[in-house]
Amino acid sequence: RVDLDRAQREWDRAVRLKQGGLITAQECDERQSALDAARARLDLAAAQVSQAAARLAEVNRSLQKTAVLSPISGTVSQRHVDIGIFVDKGAPLFTIVDNRILDLTATVSAVDLVSVREGQPIQFSVDGFGDRLFEGTIKRINPVVDTADRSGKIVAEVPNPGEELRGGLFVRGRIVVKRLDQVPVLPKNSLAQWDIQQQSATVLIVNASDTVETRTLQTGMSEGDWVEVRAGLAPSDRVILRGGFTVKPGDRVQASDSAPMTASGKENG
Repeated sequence: RVDLDRAQREWDRAVRLKQGGLITAQECDERQSALDAARARLDLAAAQVSQAAARLAEVNRSLQKTAVLSPISGTVSQRHVDIGIFVDKGAPLFTIVDNRILDLTATVSAVDLVSVREGQPIQFSVDGFGDRLFEGTIKRINPVVDTADRSGKIVAEVPNPGEELRGGLFVRGRIVVKRLDQVPVLPKNSLAQWDIQQQSATVLIVNASDTVETRTLQTGMSEGDWVEVRAGLAPSDRVILRGGFTVKPGDRVQASDSAPMTASGKENG
C-alpha cells in the first residue's frame, strides 16, 4: 500500500511537470508504468490475504472438530479411549455422570405395589450416613411384575445438590402410602400361615374352654414386624403370640389374658 501511494504521488507530479514542459513523454510513461505495477502488487497482496484467511478459517473448522463437547454437564466417570487412538464414528469416548439428580430403582412387592402412585414421596437411608434420611419422589412405576418373586420396580427421582450420594449405592427405604390410626395389629411371627397376595392368615387362639383352635384372619397393611388385622379377630380373643410351634389345635393350655395390640398413628410403607 505504501508503494502504491508513492507511485501515485510520482505520477501526479509527473503530470504537472509534463504540462509545464519540464519532463519528456517517456518519463511520464515510466511514472504511469510504476503506478500500474504498484496497483498490481497491491491486488496480488490482497488476493494472498484472502487465500490466507480462507486457509485460516479451514484450520479453525478442523480445530473445532478436535474438541469433544459433552451434551450434559457432569463429571467424567470413565474414559474409553486414549490419546492417539483412531476411533470409529459413533464410538463412545467418555461416560459423563450428572449426580445432581439421581434415579433410585427399588423393588416393591406385588401386594403393596397396588397402593403405590407416581408423585408419592420415598424416604431411604444409605450405609455410611448413619440415621440420616434422604428423600425422593416416585416418577415411574413398571407396569410388569416379576413372575419369579412377584415384585415390581419403581423409579424415584432423588435431588442430590451436594453430590453426596453416588450411583450404584444400595439403600433401604419406605414409601408411605397410607396412614392408619387405631387399628389392631399382630406380630408377624404369631401368624401360622400368611398369604400376602390373598391378604389372609391363620393364627392359633385359645377359646373360652382354654382349648387351642385355628382362626383365619383377613390381613391388611404391614410395616416392620407388624401386620394389620382387618377382620376375623375380636378384642376379647386370646392369640398365641409365641411358642405356637409347641401346640396344635385341640390342645388344652393355660393362657394368660391378652388381646391384639392396637397401633396409633401407624404409617405403612
